[in-house]
Amino acid sequence: MTLQLGGQRVDCIDCPGHFELVKNMVSGASRADLAVLVLDVTQGVAPQTIKHFEIVEFLGIPKCLVAINKLDCVADPERAFTEAQKAFRERFGQSSVDVCHFAPVSALNGWGIADTTDMPFYPGPCLADAILEALKPETTVRSPLLFPIQQVVGDWCLGTVKSGTVRVGDTVQLSRAGKTATVAGILDFPKDIGEATAPASVAIRLKEINLPLADELLTEPTADYGQVSQATTPVVWLDQTQKWQDGELTISSFNQRTTVRVSVTSEKKNELQYGDIGEVQLALNQPFVVFRNPQHKALNRFVISRGGAVVGGGFLSCT
Repeated sequence: MTLQLGGQRVDCIDCPGHFELVKNMVSGASRADLAVLVLDVTQGVAPQTIKHFEIVEFLGIPKCLVAINKLDCVADPERAFTEAQKAFRERFGQSSVDVCHFAPVSALNGWGIADTTDMPFYPGPCLADAILEALKPETTVRSPLLFPIQQVVGDWCLGTVKSGTVRVGDTVQLSRAGKTATVAGILDFPKDIGEATAPASVAIRLKEINLPLADELLTEPTADYGQVSQATTPVVWLDQTQKWQDGELTISSFNQRTTVRVSVTSEKKNELQYGDIGEVQLALNQPFVVFRNPQHKALNRFVISRGGAVVGGGFLSCT
């Protein structure tokens, strides 16, 4: 859903915190700039709080804002708020995630959401203002073009711009073939347009190209990427029906898809179960295109599936 906060558009993805919905959280939060973690002050740092914060860290989300909720349910909101902050910091003090702010709220009564009138003990910004402050960019990182071709119809390549911008006249790289081509047209049906920016779904026509285009990835010629067929990387296990089992599965990243041999490197492989994060070795049957810049980590995400059901997810990296 989209919110307007202080005249600014903020795209929000609701990721329910129940333990059995960890899979929803992983898929929803993989490209977020900020995580807002809601902590029930009457429950404290619960198991699902720990699990979800671990996944925030795993996904590389740079900042986390903690909204301490249900302060209307305690006799001394100020003391409860202070104790909840202390408990959270003690549990996650060594994390790589920037826990940028703690906001006291009562979602039921609307306290602390748009103003702090009902929180006289608290001198800081309301939740909405704290979100806007946390989303202010510290540096501008330009996203590279990524256009996975999903289908080819005649001369047109259909797909969604996952990152960056593409314009008529641009030179683009066919990352699998290692060839370049010129963009001759962009169609946002039924209109011809001059450019398309993520997340637009468009058709692109390339000039004078006689190569198979199905399953290609269009990037910029200057994009810093490589191809990976072997990797050791953390994976979050998302199969609720069974614990980890080594074997041959299917790995997908945008329109890239192949079989993969997966094995856990941890000595506790037999204990890896739903929501756990463990290091695995991946042997891909066909190489995947992977961006090298760590700031483009979200473009390297993958899912592992068995029989069409997602059982794991993570990120590839390339040196």
